[in-house]
Amino acid sequence: MKRAPAHAGGLRTPERLAFVVVFSLMAAFVVGLTVLTAKTGATPVIGGTTAAGAGTPGAASQGLAGGTGQSGTRHVGGGHVGGGQSPGGHTGPVVIRSATLSAQLAASLRGTVGGHMGRLSVAVIDSTTGATAWYHAGMHYDTASIVRMDILAALLYLDQRARKPVSRTDAGLAAEMIQYSSDTAAARLWQAIGGGRGMAVANKALRLQHTTWVRDGRWDLTRSTAADQLQLLQDLTAPNSALHSGGRDYAVGLLAEGVTGQRWGVAAAASPATAYAVADGSRPDPRRWLADSIGVIQRGRHELLIAVLSEGNLRRAEGTRVVRAAVMAAAKVIMGPGS
Repeated sequence: MKRAPAHAGGLRTPERLAFVVVFSLMAAFVVGLTVLTAKTGATPVIGGTTAAGAGTPGAASQGLAGGTGQSGTRHVGGGHVGGGQSPGGHTGPVVIRSATLSAQLAASLRGTVGGHMGRLSVAVIDSTTGATAWYHAGMHYDTASIVRMDILAALLYLDQRARKPVSRTDAGLAAEMIQYSSDTAAARLWQAIGGGRGMAVANKALRLQHTTWVRDGRWDLTRSTAADQLQLLQDLTAPNSALHSGGRDYAVGLLAEGVTGQRWGVAAAASPATAYAVADGSRPDPRRWLADSIGVIQRGRHELLIAVLSEGNLRRAEGTRVVRAAVMAAAKVIMGPGS
């Protein structure tokens, strides 16, 4: 006759009491975790408008759509693999980093803009695959008018942190600043966020560690890197962003509704008849022109985030030509032959 296992049979009184205590602690932990998770609600993005809460990594994608002010963009960040630090030296969302693609991008740029007399930096990510490529992405440049996107992101983050909606006045200024390139609106929003001090608080949360400005200076004297600008684009599109999904969709919606005639940069690589959200900027520096472009585009079945910064161009036309050439090179390298 086989001996019964040692654990068979009824439990003694001390064992029953111990079992009840352990089970009660486990149940309390589960209930507490559920309650904590339920307390992550979001504040409205604009007064009177309810916004969705923070996104979840790995959430279903939504094709980029413009024209409504509520457009969404394909979520990035949830499916990324790999790691390490971006060229600017800060840790950003985990993405696939490819030295091979970066080398190919450098070679392509030498072939297309090799005679360019100024400086050029490029950063690109295919959010569909996570593949990335960089070219001098840690160099600093004046941001010209593309800094408006950082001002908008800072406004959204600071109001979100304060658990209040963006005021209707600030929303109107944001529309003027992004859609009609209003310097007056940008200056007023710069003051609304507290200038450089407010920008520093927001950029720390947004992981822009290499974007700087003149202390107590103007908003249009901000300097940044292509790596930080790519990070900003991910802040505006990724569900693991410090910005809630309502704020992200609102910002991308404004970009998607911008003035078409001013879209001479990243938009050049978008597939025909697809929506895109871009910000372009150019201006003369003391001697030559600078030209910058950042944006989110659809190319084929892929979504690309691209940032191109340049300076030292002889004329504005040269700057826009160099930026367009760099954008096309980045799109083709990141997606491979035949793209």
